Amino acid sequence: MMFARRRKTGSTPWQLTTQPGMALALRLAAPHAGEKPRLLGLKSDESAHPPAERLEALAAGLGLRGDSLHLLLEPGSYQFLQSEVPQVPAEELKTALRWTVKDMLSQPLDDTTFDALLPVESAQRAAMAYVAAAPNVLIRARMLMFRPWSSAVEQIGVAETAQRSVADALEESGRATAVLAITPTGCMLTASHAGELFFVRNFDLSCLSLNASESVRRDQFDRLVLELQRSFDVLERQFSSRAISTLWISPFAHAEELLGLLVESLYLPVRIINLAELVDTRECPLPVNPDAQAALFHLLGFALGSQAVGRQTLDLVNPALLPPKPFFQFRTMSLSVLVVACVLALIAVFIHSSLAGYVSVADDTRARRVAREAQVKAQSAKLTVRKSDPLLAEELERVRGEVQRLRRVESTVLTPASQTAAAGASLGALSAAVVDGVWLRQIEFSNGRLSVEGYATQAERIPLYLERLQAQPAFAGQRFESFELGRERFGEGAAARDALVFKLQSGEGKKP
Repeated sequence: MMFARRRKTGSTPWQLTTQPGMALALRLAAPHAGEKPRLLGLKSDESAHPPAERLEALAAGLGLRGDSLHLLLEPGSYQFLQSEVPQVPAEELKTALRWTVKDMLSQPLDDTTFDALLPVESAQRAAMAYVAAAPNVLIRARMLMFRPWSSAVEQIGVAETAQRSVADALEESGRATAVLAITPTGCMLTASHAGELFFVRNFDLSCLSLNASESVRRDQFDRLVLELQRSFDVLERQFSSRAISTLWISPFAHAEELLGLLVESLYLPVRIINLAELVDTRECPLPVNPDAQAALFHLLGFALGSQAVGRQTLDLVNPALLPPKPFFQFRTMSLSVLVVACVLALIAVFIHSSLAGYVSVADDTRARRVAREAQVKAQSAKLTVRKSDPLLAEELERVRGEVQRLRRVESTVLTPASQTAAAGASLGALSAAVVDGVWLRQIEFSNGRLSVEGYATQAERIPLYLERLQAQPAFAGQRFESFELGRERFGEGAAARDALVFKLQSGEGKKP
């Protein structure tokens, strides 16, 4: 959609994401002091279509109209990379990181949108940063996707920082928190402390693969427990100053079974996350099905993270990828055409009422002239050739002078009336001949000639406007002596645009 309505201001944004076979949306209101965030809305759309089509179907079902949107990318559609922090000034750090990870990218550097999580300084280890990278074509498509609903994507996040936001809500003061999320898109372990994500590892399993069979599930759980033991050994060696208090498991269908295995195998407490304890669900309850909660897990974390203040986050919104806004806005042009039409209608009404007054004055003057002429004829009949009455001759001259004066008044009154009537008819015709993309900036009447000057967004609109103008009764058979066409440039810099300028001038009369 080329022309957009004004977006809502101050409204709670919708959080959107896709999962295998579905798209999800939720709305989370910012909490008041001492309260939990309120879940205002929750909607899903299940289909086997590609992610973009699932999002479009979900947006249509939400009835978006100028809403703010936050979009969580599906894992696998972007890269989440780790790199040592280059020794450059702070203002150049993110640019330097782009070049550091360029050899790890799955597409050219110039075709990639980046953002980075910068670490807190630590003397015990090399400073490492996490970089999120996504193809420009994906980011641009997602940012343009919701324009038909006059809505804009204001934030694009990733699952890693969404999971960290859930950990922030569960964190014990002074201790690090580990979260293991098993969702339809995969399995991810993260460790964070005070809002800093310092460990991320992905495992090759998901809710969908665990549902295959009991034997397959048990085999996958055994491998997962072994890999988790190794991961926590690494955390203990490399991040000894950040002791982990608890391993939290996201809800999914077999969470209790995994909990039993981990309690027997790990040295730290293990608990299952209760999503209802993170948000206020009185207005909108969460789904009861554990796998439905698993699909919702990262989107809820993303919503919690968008309300956090003072936390580093990743945002892949890239305004530079969007096409420039059109110079001629539909809303502005529509209002302009409406205003011009109203003004022309008011002028036509005013001219019509003024014309009625002129006609009335002209009729009265004509009646008085006829009466005077009758008096002159009566007086002339009384005159004789043989005897001239001086008083009668003087009266005759006075009456003739009065008649001449009345004729001058009549001429003065009738001439503007006829011209005004013609002008009124022409203005009425101009106000009726409306073509989208064509508007007038100057209308001039002079010595029976009509001059019209205007603009057009496209060249093909001008012939259509002339055809509609010729179709008006006031211009039927009208002869235009001249037609001029040119271009003018509006605006400055990157916002400058060209528009066609045309000028028409009619002759003094119509064709025979």
